[in-house]
Amino acid sequence: MNTFLIFIAAAFAFGGAAMKYSDGFSRFAPSLIMMLLFVLGAAMQTLAMKQQQMSVTHIAVLGLEAVLAFGSGVVFLRKVTH
Repeated sequence: MNTFLIFIAAAFAFGGAAMKYSDGFSRFAPSLIMMLLFVLGAAMQTLAMKQQQMSVTHIAVLGLEAVLAFGSGVVFLRKVTH
């Protein structure tokens, strides 16, 4: 189940990165990728919540998503906070 949570968080984190590249829904491909990743992440989280308590699953996904979003921002967007 822990690996499954990482995939859920990754879908949301990379969906967030695609959101940046979508430029406010003005670019088609990144906008489509963003929507697909968010829907995939929500569907996987729904399946995970079927087997575990909502609070545990939701908090775990949010924490992992934050770490992955920060990492993807540093790697892909070359953004580092000072």
